[in-house]
Amino acid sequence: MGDNHIHYYAIGQLHRIYTKTLIHRGVGAIKQTTILLIKLIDRQCDQTSFELIRTYMGGFKAVFYNAFASLFGASLKKEYDPDVDDRLTERCILLIESGQM
Repeated sequence: MGDNHIHYYAIGQLHRIYTKTLIHRGVGAIKQTTILLIKLIDRQCDQTSFELIRTYMGGFKAVFYNAFASLFGASLKKEYDPDVDDRLTERCILLIESGQM
């Protein structure tokens, strides 16, 4: 439980930070937060949201939810990439986990 608890705590901290901006920024912030949460699920579970939905709810629902997400510019198949695309997010998570943020 120790490592998972730290990861859930980090996700919760990021969620609180982004929730404050949602109130002020509107739909664009909701879209960004949704994309971030999709990536954090991938980081935590080491599987994309699409793979998790396909495993637990079936392929049809996974395709449906991915198509719905694409209407808002998100993809459930996008993988978390801590070295390139998601460097800043990874850095924030590491700072939160180490207690520096």
